[in-house]
Amino acid sequence: MKWRLGEVDEVSCSRCGQLNDHNDLDRILWCKECVDSVLSWAKARSWVVGVCIGMVLCFWIWIVVKPSNMLIGGWAGTVLAAIYVSARVTREVLYGAIRMKTSPESQVVSSDEESY
Repeated sequence: MKWRLGEVDEVSCSRCGQLNDHNDLDRILWCKECVDSVLSWAKARSWVVGVCIGMVLCFWIWIVVKPSNMLIGGWAGTVLAAIYVSARVTREVLYGAIRMKTSPESQVVSSDEESY
């Protein structure tokens, strides 16, 4: 472990515990691998939610609106846009929730809980 101007050069990732250079960690001390793994997890689940919302919207349009054949392309574009937007919003919400849940403040161990 190196010291430079009173700062520690190597810090452990607050999610996986791996030692990394301080410059390689983000603001809540996550390494690049942890950020990438959580982003891919959130991305996979967000597309599932997006497709489900798109299917509900598609059924609603088909049953309630009953579009004509001339406007079916516009409604298809609306459904595709809804799938994309809902997937993006869901991805950001899931990613933010995981980041808040595993923030360094939530992983601090008090002196009473430490075991030697």
